[in-house]
Amino acid sequence: MAILQTSVPISISDLKTHFGDTGDSSLSEFYRDKDGIVPDNNVNQNCGPNNNGIPTIPPISLTDFLGATNEKYKLTAVPGDLDEGESQTVTLHTKNVPQNTAIPFTITADLYSDAGVDSNGIPQAYDETFIITLYTDNSRTVEIGGPEGQVDFLIEDTSLSWYQNIENATDTTYPEYEISGQDTMSVTANEQGYTTQDYYVIVACDNAFEVKTNNNAPTNYNVTMITPRSGDKHTGTLKYGNAPASWINAGNDYGRYITTSTNSTDSVNQNWTFAQGDSFTPATASWANNTTNPSLSLSRSAKFPQLTTVGTHVITIKEKVKFNCESLVSGDDRELGQQDTNSSGESGTHWCIIKTTHILDVGEWSA
Repeated sequence: MAILQTSVPISISDLKTHFGDTGDSSLSEFYRDKDGIVPDNNVNQNCGPNNNGIPTIPPISLTDFLGATNEKYKLTAVPGDLDEGESQTVTLHTKNVPQNTAIPFTITADLYSDAGVDSNGIPQAYDETFIITLYTDNSRTVEIGGPEGQVDFLIEDTSLSWYQNIENATDTTYPEYEISGQDTMSVTANEQGYTTQDYYVIVACDNAFEVKTNNNAPTNYNVTMITPRSGDKHTGTLKYGNAPASWINAGNDYGRYITTSTNSTDSVNQNWTFAQGDSFTPATASWANNTTNPSLSLSRSAKFPQLTTVGTHVITIKEKVKFNCESLVSGDDRELGQQDTNSSGESGTHWCIIKTTHILDVGEWSA
């Protein structure tokens, strides 16, 4: 951006030259957004020695302009609402912006209407607000701001959202689901009261995680599996609760969550690797394109090491998975994504917790 000097001295003449004003030599010419002389944007709202910006009303002083910009950005759209399938022309107008300047922007994802989703996560048909926003930085964290740095218009009757239906899995706390299983192995300790070998308790989940993916889907899309280790890592969605000290996996907040009834460090250490003992069905955890009901089930083995003492020992293991569905149609960039307060822009279906409870019942030695 073309920035005015950031230190004194500064004069009325400096302002006239910087902003291209041809009026009288008075500060009253230079209130922000007055007569279109001083742009109303994020820079000019926060410049000056105290970052208070250029005023829109008195009082005003020369030092308020330290670090001000003369660059103007204005987005305009053809007035009127759109029906689905229609096109819109958005124009960017600039002044005092150097030629070939790259101007970062974002466009709101055309996924769901302004009505959002119902309690089951199914999008509701309604109008949708479409928003384009300009930014000062390539990371798109600081908006150019002002009344002309953003434009929106309405798309009427958006009923073409691509959405999911969750099948079989248990709804825990929306938007997460869970499949689970439990099994017990009974063994006998030696005369000293502990086991002399490692035991593996295998647990198969009682049901499968299944999603219906063809609700308003594109004509061609792929289906893959995402885990916290292979996919997104957005804070707030992949971790369980506040990630207590019982998180085991490297990555600290992500991956495998494990608890034991006996607080046995050895039992934990034997089972802490992400995906350890997991056996998926289908084995490759992959599906053909356009699979309308991808389904995933799992059996998991947990290791109880030797020297486990007499008593009932429980290891509970949790991991998360989800499906990712992405359009393969040219020009269609849609991905099947969840819309909720914790989504953080994630793609893919809702997360499903795969929980297995492994019980080893060690009985006393009997002659």
